[in-house]
Amino acid sequence: KSNVSKLTGDRFNADHASSAIKMIDNDSSQDLNVSEEYDSENTESRKRKRRQRRLCEETECNKFAQGGTLYCISHGGGRRCHIKGCSRSAHGTTSFCISHGGGIQCEVAGCQKSIQGNTKRCKGHGGGKRCRYRNCDKAAQDSTEYCKGHGGGRRCNFPMCVKSARGKTGFCVAHGGGKRCQFPICAKSAAGSTSFCIAHGGGKRCKHTDCKKSALGATSFCFAHGGGRKCMYENCKKASRGSTKYCVQHGGGRRCQAHGCNKGAQGATFYCVKHGGKKIRTNGIAVKYNKPIPLGLSRT
Repeated sequence: KSNVSKLTGDRFNADHASSAIKMIDNDSSQDLNVSEEYDSENTESRKRKRRQRRLCEETECNKFAQGGTLYCISHGGGRRCHIKGCSRSAHGTTSFCISHGGGIQCEVAGCQKSIQGNTKRCKGHGGGKRCRYRNCDKAAQDSTEYCKGHGGGRRCNFPMCVKSARGKTGFCVAHGGGKRCQFPICAKSAAGSTSFCIAHGGGKRCKHTDCKKSALGATSFCFAHGGGRKCMYENCKKASRGSTKYCVQHGGGRRCQAHGCNKGAQGATFYCVKHGGKKIRTNGIAVKYNKPIPLGLSRT
């Protein structure tokens, strides 16, 4: 009898334990279902909030308004740079734009530009995506794989023009693209981040005391005060022309296209003065004169 009662008690305990396990499994499954429903509700609420984001109130703008403002970043919304007189957007978690030290800076000593992509350097110091053309180390433009010189970036929409488009326009500078000079009756391109061309005070100016001329190239001075690139010819102190390393006298810049002539081309023409590459004045207005001269002849 004692053995029978012992077996009966063991069976009861086993049945009780299995039922308890089943109850625990049911409770855990219910908890999982509840958590899944809660997560799905949160996901739906987040999606709903995204859909409820305000659009920029600028006419015909489909971008989202930034922060507590009514406009997108392009139209003045979001956080702005704290430097007085600067209207650009603050970069990253800082309170300044890239030009005034905002965002993560290039690791090169003395460089205040922002890093590009996942690199630790700016474009000028090798950061970001590079051009895939052979032996070219320039930065690739926009979403393309090449630099501007090798066909990267947006191109000018003018027929037969292969130059790169400037700014938000669809044309190059020569065909009216990019920001224009704000001086009355001036159609030239605005220089740098200013609103005027170089002739009307735009662009970077010479830092020499009381000098109002424009700074040349990547330097901070005009040519008279040591700025710009110099001619590579021995003992020559003149400025190099165009993409060459020499002045006009030593073969730099564009050359005359007349047969057998190696003189420098004048202005925006393709010929020297002798072969018609000069400007004449009609009613006080300077006009380009670039009529080609027949081979073997010269203008008198």
